[in-house]
Amino acid sequence: MNPKIYCEFALLILPLSLWGCAHSEKASVPLHKQMVDQQLAASVNLPAASSYRQMQGALDYYIALDDRPGQWRANYQLAQWALSQHQGTRALEYAKVAFELADKLNDGAMKSASAVLLGQLKDNDKDLFNFAFEQAATPLQKAIALSLLDRYDEVAELMDSIDGALYPNEKGFLLYRYGKQNHSIDHIEQALRYYQTAGNNKGVVDSLFLAAKIAENKLKALDYARRALASAEIQSDRQRITAIQLWLNQQGGT
Repeated sequence: MNPKIYCEFALLILPLSLWGCAHSEKASVPLHKQMVDQQLAASVNLPAASSYRQMQGALDYYIALDDRPGQWRANYQLAQWALSQHQGTRALEYAKVAFELADKLNDGAMKSASAVLLGQLKDNDKDLFNFAFEQAATPLQKAIALSLLDRYDEVAELMDSIDGALYPNEKGFLLYRYGKQNHSIDHIEQALRYYQTAGNNKGVVDSLFLAAKIAENKLKALDYARRALASAEIQSDRQRITAIQLWLNQQGGT
């Protein structure tokens, strides 16, 4: 998997609630199923090994019940987990299953989310991003697909309709890409604040590092980079540490 693709995609790990909002559950949900649904949602906050076990356990439960929406959620989340562990091949396998389930369920929100995920894992497949836009169920889904298609003027038209309080991670992603395209420190700093609110540590590192690379003032650029490096080191993110350290060396700012 292309490391550049990974760095971009790490900014777009979205909560299941975003895509699930367009898919309504039956009014009466058994307590045991509610518990598994809650455990699946909470698993993203666990250490890697525990997180995987909880997600896989939820998937097994949904398969036993022939609960296909549940299977979609679990496979989608497992794909994101595998990606966070730098396991691109494994992430692709889960993403393909999620995409197939979304198609069988004929759920627009699920199809859009699955196409975005699969498209990035397949080296930014524009056909899949176009499909994601066509299937989008919300302005947020449309904006994300448009951003991945580099249609930034159209993204800007949708930005005010996206509630950053509800979706700070997603708004951070959109602002990051817009700022990158337009070399706008203001938009990158906005993205940074949204990522901080969302608790997206990797988004924080990437925003600070991008700000360093486009800042005109060298002292400010070095400050951004050192802050990015400190965050990456705390996370033991070797890929980002290496990239930032190399850039700092090139600037003579170690």
